[in-house]
Amino acid sequence: MDGLVVLHRGRLVHEEYRAHGQVLAIDRPSGVVVAHMGSAPRPPSTLLDGVMQPLLDAIIGAVQ
Repeated sequence: MDGLVVLHRGRLVHEEYRAHGQVLAIDRPSGVVVAHMGSAPRPPSTLLDGVMQPLLDAIIGAVQ
């Protein structure tokens, strides 16, 4: 996996990507882990970033 460090709502979040869009996002301050196991219909998986980043923000915000 390639490791990425990104910000969600101004907090440091660790996020891992696999081929074609599988994502593991860990929001340590809130104790939330989100795993997305679906696949993008075509590479690169970064094509999903415009959808996945707001989705992860919404999931993490809803469970806080």
